[in-house]
Amino acid sequence: MTFFGSHNFVAGGSGTQPGIIGTVRTAPYGALNFASTAVSYTGADNANHVDGYVRKSGTASFIFPVGNNGHYGPFAASADATAGAYFHADPNSAIVPNPAGGSYPPLPAGAPFSTSSIGSGVTSVSSVEYWDIDGSGSTNITLTWNAGSGVGTLTGNSLSQLTIVGWDGSKWVSIPSAVDATSILGGASSLTAGSITTSAGITPDTYAAYTLGYTGTPLPVTLLSFTAVKEPGAVKLDWETTSEVNFSRFEIQYSTPNQGDWTVIGTVPSAKSGTLNSDYSFTHANPVKGVNLYRLKMDDLDGKYSYSPICQVYFGGGNGIVIYPNPASDHINIQTDNPGAIKLAKLSDLNGRILLTTTLLTNDNRIDISALAPGIYILTLFYQDATKESYKVSIKTP
Repeated sequence: MTFFGSHNFVAGGSGTQPGIIGTVRTAPYGALNFASTAVSYTGADNANHVDGYVRKSGTASFIFPVGNNGHYGPFAASADATAGAYFHADPNSAIVPNPAGGSYPPLPAGAPFSTSSIGSGVTSVSSVEYWDIDGSGSTNITLTWNAGSGVGTLTGNSLSQLTIVGWDGSKWVSIPSAVDATSILGGASSLTAGSITTSAGITPDTYAAYTLGYTGTPLPVTLLSFTAVKEPGAVKLDWETTSEVNFSRFEIQYSTPNQGDWTVIGTVPSAKSGTLNSDYSFTHANPVKGVNLYRLKMDDLDGKYSYSPICQVYFGGGNGIVIYPNPASDHINIQTDNPGAIKLAKLSDLNGRILLTTTLLTNDNRIDISALAPGIYILTLFYQDATKESYKVSIKTP
């Protein structure tokens, strides 16, 4: 399909996601084309965008209105026939949900892309998102981020050392780039929102994928995972780290959407494990009804600090969720009093690796877990109102 004039995403169509235009991410690929006369659009955001590939014609600079799984992740380029898509997924697994049901295989070609395979000068690479940008014409490339991108955590709050990185077939390499003083989406670039542009034109086909990276001094601690799981009358926080060097403590911070700021609800000292992995936990005994937000402030002995990604747990939302059997051996059922409230379910291990993704739209949903090894897993339910809940699920030997 091709747009020849301005498009209003908010006007949309019908159905459960009227503002989302989906294109197929696997061969034969689909793409929404913007002709050279369609240089603008309105209303693009988390709920209104193209979930898949966009291609543009002409040589004018263009912001590609791409997103994935309810997350808007635009990028910009100018060369004629440039195309691209946004993937809101860990490049280590490179798996995203298929709006038609289930999940795509690792995408694009060459995926997954290990964030531990890095070139000279790259300290760390985002595990939140990446882009596939294609084209044979030279162009500057601009990537964007928002609060969910975790740029503060990635860079230790050092925005000046953010960089664009590209996957060269075996590793992530730094591409000369600079943070835009004024974001291409408006406003000054900051740790919570902004954009970054390559310093010179490149051929998009040079790299299989693009994302954000950090080129500064390694952070005092590497956070491997951070989860918040709903328990009876409480929320259990678990996290795992490695490379705790010159590190002091974790400060557990809590908030709600209406609160606006963060409250310290506890501290946990460093295990001082050096390069070994360490597991931590903390229980919040008084969550409120509705959305509960959690993050970790990670304090260095020298006074530097960084933040973890934000986890949220939904309490008492009226969806009447029942998960059974638990423990389970071959399947689990997810029952809700509010059919259609759940748009997606993901099952992950305690390291945060996503093992199963499924679309749920009925009031009694069955998930096959027979291929999984016995152990403890985290089931996260994503609701139509953009909230989510996490549950601990035990899988036993049949």
